[in-house]
Amino acid sequence: MQVVRAYVAADGGVLASVVSMFYLFDDARTELKAWAYHTDGHWPRARGGGRDAATMRGRLRTLLAGSWSPAAYAKASDKRRRGKPKAKLRLHGGHSSVQRVLDGRVRVIK
Repeated sequence: MQVVRAYVAADGGVLASVVSMFYLFDDARTELKAWAYHTDGHWPRARGGGRDAATMRGRLRTLLAGSWSPAAYAKASDKRRRGKPKAKLRLHGGHSSVQRVLDGRVRVIK
């Protein structure tokens, strides 16, 4: 998965650390499930060799070309930050009954 991550990042022109491993793995798992469902389960193999490193690098570049999607693979930490949470109202004494709150007999600490 780290190799696929590097190729996806290279396709998008971003650092590999920007690509979310969670979303990438989930996408690969979904693709493998679809492949297993729609085929007879036999992995297609190329005839006549083609197992050297240069051929494999070229094949990975071809298969993963156009796969980068910032919306799909960006990490949650790289997305827009959340705002500060609103201050919660505190009740005098820490808690109260619902009836007292409805009657307005509870003091609110600001």
